[in-house]
Amino acid sequence: MTAALSFDVSWQGLLALVTGHELHVVSEVTRRDPEAYTDYLLDQRIDLVDATPTHAAQLIGAGLLDTPGLAPARLVLAGEAVGPSLWERLRADDRTEAWNFYGPTECTVYATSCPMGEAPRPRIGGALSDVRVYVLDQNMAPLPAGVQGEIYLAGKQLARGYLGQPGRTAERFVADPYGPPGSRMYRTGDLGRWDAHGRLVFDGRADGQIKLRGYRIELGEIESALVAHPDVARAAVIAPRPSEARDTNEAVLTAYVVGDDRVDISALRQHLAERLPSYMVPAAFVVLPELPLTTSGKLDHRALPAPTLAGNERAPDSAPLSPREEVVCRVFAQALGAERVGRNDDFFDLGGHSLLVTRLTARIRSSLGADLRIRDVLDHPTPAALAALLESEGHTRPPLRAIGQEEGPLSPAQQRLWFLAQAEGPNSTYNIPIALRMSGDLNVNALRRALHDVMVRHDALRTEFFEREGVPHRRTVPEDRCDPAPVQVEVTEKELSAALDAAVHHRFDLTTEPPFRSWLFHLGPDEHVLLVLVHHISGDGWSLAPLRRDLIAAYEAQLVGEAPSLTSLPVTYADYAVWHHGVLGNEEDPDSLANRQLRYWRTALTALRPSLTCPRIVPDQPSPPSGPTCGTSRWTPRHTVCSTSWPARRTSAPSCSCVPPWRPSSAGSEPGPTSRSAVW
Repeated sequence: MTAALSFDVSWQGLLALVTGHELHVVSEVTRRDPEAYTDYLLDQRIDLVDATPTHAAQLIGAGLLDTPGLAPARLVLAGEAVGPSLWERLRADDRTEAWNFYGPTECTVYATSCPMGEAPRPRIGGALSDVRVYVLDQNMAPLPAGVQGEIYLAGKQLARGYLGQPGRTAERFVADPYGPPGSRMYRTGDLGRWDAHGRLVFDGRADGQIKLRGYRIELGEIESALVAHPDVARAAVIAPRPSEARDTNEAVLTAYVVGDDRVDISALRQHLAERLPSYMVPAAFVVLPELPLTTSGKLDHRALPAPTLAGNERAPDSAPLSPREEVVCRVFAQALGAERVGRNDDFFDLGGHSLLVTRLTARIRSSLGADLRIRDVLDHPTPAALAALLESEGHTRPPLRAIGQEEGPLSPAQQRLWFLAQAEGPNSTYNIPIALRMSGDLNVNALRRALHDVMVRHDALRTEFFEREGVPHRRTVPEDRCDPAPVQVEVTEKELSAALDAAVHHRFDLTTEPPFRSWLFHLGPDEHVLLVLVHHISGDGWSLAPLRRDLIAAYEAQLVGEAPSLTSLPVTYADYAVWHHGVLGNEEDPDSLANRQLRYWRTALTALRPSLTCPRIVPDQPSPPSGPTCGTSRWTPRHTVCSTSWPARRTSAPSCSCVPPWRPSSAGSEPGPTSRSAVW
């Protein structure tokens, strides 16, 4: 017996003792040492060994079954799924009778069993006496042989439930429609199916299957492929969350293998690539002398060391050979969350995928000013190959730098919004509001100066738009012409919601006014609400946080008569618009990037039909000339004020701003977006 007394199968030691068997108490040092424990079992001629598959594999590796006449006559495995390699090893041994038992704690102790000599592949067998086993679908209907479902257990030894957890008890212990009246069954959460001989096949946990980049993966399948390698004695595969340095929150497949110094990670990776799809090949490999175990003999996930990507398969000549390669290697490591990446390391072998490629290309563009496509990374997945590609002609673009032009072109996003404004006229469809409640003595003059500071800092808020020969342009309004004084309104608490709605529906005329306005609602001597409104042509959802932060900092500075100490902006959105226009070029120029991209899509889409045949969607009610719309329903924004007050005089910034929720204007409409980054 190798389990702690708090483990359910600790009953077996006592039951064996009262039925006449001899009970041995082994020291902790001996129990945790596979060689010492195996020597003890052989010296004492222990005839029956009960262990988990992970522990049993260690004991067999230490020689438990190698000595004729001393090997135990029976070996009972339970607590974990038995892998194919261990199953074949025990099935081929005619001196030891091996059994596989299955049973969760809620059905103490075992529910099914299968002698390994009777099945060529791992099975958990049939039900023990007084146990009923079902494989049911989602509608609690029994499934035929070969069809996977969830395993349910019933019988006299079923637990009554979870102490003090009625909700969890009701979820797992349900009525048994196939048993005696009033009987219950336990929903195990395990997947299984019956084979042609009536034996139960264990297919893993219903909630233990991992989903990685859209693929469902059984970790046991990867472990089986690992132990098929001649240099791997045992293996475990987990999917821990990546480190904070990684650009994604996605799990990373990590393989832990037991072997000696001969284990070649590159060869092991190639071994898996020949047997498994690419998405099932682990990104990290760790070689251990033994797998850590819990007190009950199961794999101790918490004791597994953290993996280091690309840590043990680096070739001696993998150091970067040029400054460009050094930059690319560093960007690779940042995207992958690895300590370091060599010039010959494959991005996808180290766990990279299509989502990370977009981050990688963006960082390389930023670091090297390279005109890089996703296809370039797919075709050149190593830093050496990608750096060589970047050195070739046509993969560089001018750097983004401050230009400071008072007049200039619009960005493509601004051009789209300008077109809509010209087609629909002034409206409130693309208004983005921020509402802040301020409690305490309010200095209106300091607030007005703070709004002016924000407009000066962000020139997109003081931009005018006009046409010249039919082409839209933008012009930055000089600082001395900015007058952001808020419109002051006296309202009561009951009138506030309607007043906010009216202000939010302000119709910006982009040809005559800047896309930035504010209102100050006075609710009392020391209660105010500030509403700031930005048109989408000069901001978006991501802009709200820096706008609110800069406004609060500017107001706190103006309270003491100082200019806000904000870091200077290296570039502005106007600089980006000029840079973007220069990169794309004129669409009429056949050599420009914009013209080449347009030609590509025109060629790619020529085979499409000229019109769509989908039915016309008729709105359930007419949309107003202004206001946000969503699908076929009309939405009216209702703005609530943040419940967290912002004192007008304070030394720290408020922790939140209100998020104006959407509320449908008619019954039966679907709920609208509540995200602060929604387009209005």
